[in-house]
Parts: sequence; C-alpha cells; structure tokens
Amino acid sequence: VLVSSDELQKINVFLKAENESLRNGDSPRSTSSGGIRRIGESGRSTVELEKIIALMKKKIDHLQAENQTLKSDLDRQRATNDSNRAFFTQATESTKEIEHMGQTNSRLQKEVALLREQVAQLQMKALPRSPSSSNNGFH
Repeated sequence: VLVSSDELQKINVFLKAENESLRNGDSPRSTSSGGIRRIGESGRSTVELEKIIALMKKKIDHLQAENQTLKSDLDRQRATNDSNRAFFTQATESTKEIEHMGQTNSRLQKEVALLREQVAQLQMKALPRSPSSSNNGFH
C-alpha cells in the first residue's frame, strides 16, 4: 500500500491528538478530521441520554393512551352509526307502511261512498210508491 507523505503526516497528527486526549482522560468524541463520530458516541453525557430516554418513554406512554382513547371513540362512533342506521331503516319501513295504509284508507273510503250510493239507490227502488206520486197527472 502506497501512502503519500502528506497523508502520513495527517495520520500522525491525528494519532498524536487522540493519544493526548486519552492521556488527559477525555473520552474521544470524534476524530479531528472530518468530524466523524465514533460508534456509540453522540456527544451527550449519560445523564442527558437517560433524560432523553425517560422523556421519550413518557411521550410513548402519552401517545399510546391517546391512541387507545381514539380507538374507544371510534368504536363508540361505529356503535352509534349502527344504531342510527337501524333506526332510520325502521323509520323508512314504518313510513312505507303508513303510506300503504293511507292508500288503503283512501280506497276503502271510496268503496264506502260507492256502497252508500248503491244502498241509497236500492232504498229508493224498494220504497213503495205512494198513490199521489203514481197519479201525478201525466197518465
């Protein structure tokens, strides 16, 4: 592997800086070249990360509770919709029955009127004629 002297000098400077930071007890957060973070390092302390995790857990619990509430509301809404649908179906059927009864009533009223007319005509024919009515001067 061929490496240029410039690259070797950059690597040497980097390793010296890392070595110095390790001697001082610092945790190596990132490399000096390019700001590349090491695996497992976020730049935050353990306490900060624990606080973030606790807040995230709290937020997850809150969202799960809200989700459950929304599911319950949806179930109640579906039950209400089913109940309303059944009511409107029954109301529609009742309306049709009432319309049919109204038509039947009208038809029966016409039949009753016709029968009354027929009864009146039969009564007129069945009445004995009085002598004065038979001798009305047209004979």
